[in-house]
Amino acid sequence: MRAFSAREALLRVKVFVVTLGMNEVWTLKSDGSVFSRCPWGFAASLVERKVLTVEENVYNLLPK
Repeated sequence: MRAFSAREALLRVKVFVVTLGMNEVWTLKSDGSVFSRCPWGFAASLVERKVLTVEENVYNLLPK
């Protein structure tokens, strides 16, 4: 059996469900850059943890 790539699998699905729960992100205080994971290489005083709401997640998915 041949293994499928994620792209191939997504192109074959009939239904794809995305849940828009809350997501934790980290922002760089100096310029607002957003990280999906805690940037361990930065001093704690330089970053801020934020939990995005469902509404913020929906907004971020909309075309700008």
